[in-house]
This record gives sequence, structure tokens and C-alpha cells, in this order.
Amino acid sequence: MSRKIEELRGPPDPGGFTVIIPGSLSFDPAGPIAATHPLVRRSLILNKGDHAALTIRFAKGVTPAYRVSAVGSSLYITIAESG
Repeated sequence: MSRKIEELRGPPDPGGFTVIIPGSLSFDPAGPIAATHPLVRRSLILNKGDHAALTIRFAKGVTPAYRVSAVGSSLYITIAESG
């Protein structure tokens, strides 16, 4: 991310989640998450002026455990292998 991550916000929903990262923009795409994780149908991160929005959509019918955290300017997404 472009700056130290001070805040992560956004509620989960039944098909995945969206996390807003205020004050920081993404340098890297999120597409590789869906390309490498069998339970993730779609993953993207969009820079929207003063914040970034990470969206993860799970495969139909699965809701794996997940965690989104930040250390400094690094964003970490951990998704369980089974739903």
C-alpha cells in the first residue's frame, strides 16, 4: 500500500467481503488471490482517490473463515482452504 495502514473497515456479507483502506492506495493487484485460491471466485482492489477498496467474492455456496489485517503498509489476507 502507498502509506501506513491506519484503519480497515467494512462488514462481511454472505458471498464475501469488501474492506475499505482509508488514506492508502494499492500498488499491487488482488487478482492473483482468485487465481491461486480455489474458494475465491473474484478478487480485486480498486484505488478510489483517497482510499482503496478490496473486494473478495467466494465461490457459490462456500463461506470460508478469513482474516484481513495490516502491519505498516502491508495488507494481509488469510483465507481458509475449506468452506
